[in-house]
Amino acid sequence: MSVVPSPSNTTILPNDEIISVQAFGDVLKLYAGILSLCSLVALINYHRLKFPLPISLSLSGLVMSIILVAIDAVIQNHPIRVYVQGLLLASDFDEVILRFGVGFIMFASAMESDLSSLRPKWGLIFLLSVCGVIISITLCASASLAIFIGFNYYSLPLSVIHILTPVLFGCVVAPTDAHHFVLEALQKNGAPESFSAIVVGEGLTNDALAVVAFSIVKTLVDSEYVRDEGGCDHILTQEECVNFHMCEWDVPDTVGWGRGGGGGGGRGGGEPHRHHNLTTTATQVMSSLAGAVGSSENNHAHIEGSCVAGHMEIDVWSEIAKDVFGGIFVGVFLAWVFSSIMRRVRQPNINILLSITLVLDVIVVSDLLNSSPAVACAAAGLFLRAFGLKYIERRSLEELDIVWKFFEEALSGIFFLLIGLVIIIDNFNIKIFFASVIAIPVTLGARYCSVALPMWAWNFVSIPADKIPWSIVPAMTWGGIRGGSSVALALSLSPVEGRSTIFAMTYAVVLHSLIVQGLSVPKFFKNLFRIEGDNNHNNTHADNGQFAWLAAEKDGILDDLKHGMDTSPLLRQMLAEQGIAREHLVSFVGYPLLCGLLS
Repeated sequence: MSVVPSPSNTTILPNDEIISVQAFGDVLKLYAGILSLCSLVALINYHRLKFPLPISLSLSGLVMSIILVAIDAVIQNHPIRVYVQGLLLASDFDEVILRFGVGFIMFASAMESDLSSLRPKWGLIFLLSVCGVIISITLCASASLAIFIGFNYYSLPLSVIHILTPVLFGCVVAPTDAHHFVLEALQKNGAPESFSAIVVGEGLTNDALAVVAFSIVKTLVDSEYVRDEGGCDHILTQEECVNFHMCEWDVPDTVGWGRGGGGGGGRGGGEPHRHHNLTTTATQVMSSLAGAVGSSENNHAHIEGSCVAGHMEIDVWSEIAKDVFGGIFVGVFLAWVFSSIMRRVRQPNINILLSITLVLDVIVVSDLLNSSPAVACAAAGLFLRAFGLKYIERRSLEELDIVWKFFEEALSGIFFLLIGLVIIIDNFNIKIFFASVIAIPVTLGARYCSVALPMWAWNFVSIPADKIPWSIVPAMTWGGIRGGSSVALALSLSPVEGRSTIFAMTYAVVLHSLIVQGLSVPKFFKNLFRIEGDNNHNNTHADNGQFAWLAAEKDGILDDLKHGMDTSPLLRQMLAEQGIAREHLVSFVGYPLLCGLLS
């Protein structure tokens, strides 16, 4: 239905931005339907399936995608496809997902992390995160490039964009999430206590660094595409123009809704759209959604304007510095400000509201400063959890944990179901199917190498007391579940960035990760740590002779001291001043005190 603006259904905003209430209502209907489906799946899972919630939601997304693909194969351009395509392919939808969706997930994950448990292993966590992301992206990109060449997606010689697109896939599948069911399986099956801290810390920093790499590579792909097209001036449609960071859609002052016929998301004023400004982005999403919905009846509607160059070419190293260090500064500073306020509040509801406001402010401020919202949200969550919540009353802390755990699961559920919807608007064929199947062992192998190589380097240079058991490598490989972060990054791709192929490959990897790996994690960990326990038991038997000798030496020392206390009042008085009585020497209780005194 074409949206016709009128005083009753439009809102006039600064800079003459116009948002269609009808389009906004359509978006609300879409997400209301998705949340309703999430709730239904959660209820069925609670009463019947008893799976971890992310696994049940991914299964429901798989079933929904199979049904929709089957309908799409029988009925061409059916109403569901047209409606979903109008809503999900609207301009700037990818940017909203990348900023708000990933930002909230990163903050929720950080709020569940204990910085005090991460501090003793920060060096290993940093090594695993940095080297692991680089190794994973490199191996996945190389393998996917070979897949693309093998299936004749690319022909030799390769262009720069052909090389960057597989790198983009490597960035999408690099993040791994520390899900609750993985941590519970580690604890229940006798894994060393340090394993949980390493898994949580690596998962959080891994996600943040992968998102930074994704944003930079995505911009490089867009820049190369625009350069191949001859510049922004050669892009003719607004829908394509606003997909690129370096281009802006310039609408003359005389062009408004009256001439647009409800299509394409026109702007009432002449100020060009700036893609990196979230205030403009949110407005543009709603207005462009109006055009997408209206295009189902009027495919020829178009807002007059032109695509112009808006940004200079990027410098990779300066972008990395801005994303990482700028994001950390914004996140820590705003978290410090909000934590100072939250300490003086005794109402849990107000503290919850302040935490949500903190995330939104971090996203907006970091975006205005051209920093990474994902890094900023992760830094804010870690700082707030470690320092800001120390003086908050227990009831507020418990309710904050409940709310942010809900946010993490709800957003992941929305993404899992959205990926089932989006699958019908991309071209899916047998080549993409086989490429997706091959991507599963490729990502598993890359994950193993990204953990094994840094872990080997750490153990090689560490003293024996700091060495980590090698069982952590298979544990982190099979327990490295890809979930909400990878799905959100895949959803944020535009068609010119190879979305159809990368999206399908990511979908296959995430489904295998959640369903196959997720359901088998408890049994895998049980067998893994049982074998390690048997090995440790054998080593213990081999050292029994040495332990027996040490026990005999300890007993001899205690007998000599007991005899000395019986015969020497001076020795008895000296030990009594240190809190050691004769009865302490009968058992092992007083032995540590004695060792401290003698040392």
